[in-house]
Amino acid sequence: MNSKTAATPQRIKLPRLMLVLLYDSLAMVGLLFLVGIIMLLARSGEAVTSGDWLFRGYLLFSVYLYYAWCWNRGGQTLGLKSWRAKVVTMSGHSLDWKTALYRFVGSLLSWLPLGLGYLWILFDKEGLSWHDRLSGTQIILVPKKEKKKEQSAQAAD
Repeated sequence: MNSKTAATPQRIKLPRLMLVLLYDSLAMVGLLFLVGIIMLLARSGEAVTSGDWLFRGYLLFSVYLYYAWCWNRGGQTLGLKSWRAKVVTMSGHSLDWKTALYRFVGSLLSWLPLGLGYLWILFDKEGLSWHDRLSGTQIILVPKKEKKKEQSAQAAD
């Protein structure tokens, strides 16, 4: 294996990305439940009316904060961490808040035409989605860590 191949991170493929999105959607159910309860408590138990745009904005902002915080603090949501992947800039750095906002808005746009922005990974020569291109980011695989047994065995020698 040459040094260029070893230094170049491998980008995530569509099947693994779909599993990441599934895991993250489960985390979103919990998050939205939690922020819904907070809103209900703030309104003294009074339900939010159907079609309340302020409440919808509150939920959307809560989702953005979750993703942006995860991307900013190590590049991994629960789904990304579970499937050993992370979001980084094209130069390999963690996302700042502005880049995270571009990625989040871009990912919403990628869903609008029936998820075509995500499926674009199959057609893009570099394996990037629309929101990857828009925000200058990528999802890369994180190499497996050495097992602790191997490390402790080496330390014992």
